[in-house]
Amino acid sequence: LERSLAEYQRQQVANQKRQHYQGLWRRYSRGVRASSLQQWDERVVRRAFKAGVNRREIALMLVAGSQYVWWIDQEQGSKRAVAYVNWQVRQICQSQIVRQRKRFNIQPLEI
Repeated sequence: LERSLAEYQRQQVANQKRQHYQGLWRRYSRGVRASSLQQWDERVVRRAFKAGVNRREIALMLVAGSQYVWWIDQEQGSKRAVAYVNWQVRQICQSQIVRQRKRFNIQPLEI
């Protein structure tokens, strides 16, 4: 009984987290228009990053909400899906940081 209760609680926590990230996806994808699922992901990631969502949250949001990530997972496997999520988050976050530096004329630190 204790084991099944603990498993039930773990499942409840997992469901709550999934719902949280699906909610983030709905919030940041609302109204986004794109010509492809990949472009849609890119625009949603950019919107979330601009709103101050951290990289980890953005990655988990993509996993929970992106149709393209789901398709990659189904057709090419989870390793490819994870690689795509990491690439998408890294690409968008880095480009946004560079834009902010240019906008505010901030020079990178050289050590």
